[in-house]
Amino acid sequence: MGVSCAALRSTRKLKFTANLISEGADEKLLYVTYFCHVLYDSIIIIGLGNAVRGMPSGSDQKLLGAFRIILAIVEICEVTVQTYVIQDSFYRCSEGVMEKEKKWGQTYLGCLLVINMSLWMILSFQTKHQDYMVKKNLSLWLHKTFLYTAFPMVVLFRFHSTVCLSVSFNGIYQDEVTRFASMLNTLHKARARLQIHEHDVANDALALTPLSRHGAAAYAAL
Repeated sequence: MGVSCAALRSTRKLKFTANLISEGADEKLLYVTYFCHVLYDSIIIIGLGNAVRGMPSGSDQKLLGAFRIILAIVEICEVTVQTYVIQDSFYRCSEGVMEKEKKWGQTYLGCLLVINMSLWMILSFQTKHQDYMVKKNLSLWLHKTFLYTAFPMVVLFRFHSTVCLSVSFNGIYQDEVTRFASMLNTLHKARARLQIHEHDVANDALALTPLSRHGAAAYAAL
């Protein structure tokens, strides 16, 4: 969370401009996975909170449960700040030569990228051993069902955060002219693809016209 706060403090010095991700799909997916991550940690807090109350005072299990609850609370704060950092970095660009040379915040963005990639790999390859403490103490099947449903989205959040941070790592150090030129280029390519698709549809319609006439004649003959 400290790295995220440092990255936010550095990147907010850059100019606020148009979105780096013109389609916006990455932004929407980031929000969806973020809310699933918060839901996952909230279920852990609620479920383990009820279980910890019934444990003997001073037992190791109670201490471990309390530690896991604190970790879930910290994780909610961490993913909230990180999501804001990523979303804000999509709208930043470098206006002057000094900003391009110094690249404020790039070191912190690189650290966040490595942290999220590491967490994604750990969550992906150790899924069977994740949250043993939680699975052992949650008694309600509803809680367990929510955990099993939300956990893949937690893994996706770390993976998608890695992707977004890799885009921002160099993208926010473009100048505003380059940013808009890239957006226009993307729009021209999308328009060209649309025109090609419309042309193909028109050709298909012309090719099917004789067939439709023969079909109408055959139907009339019946």
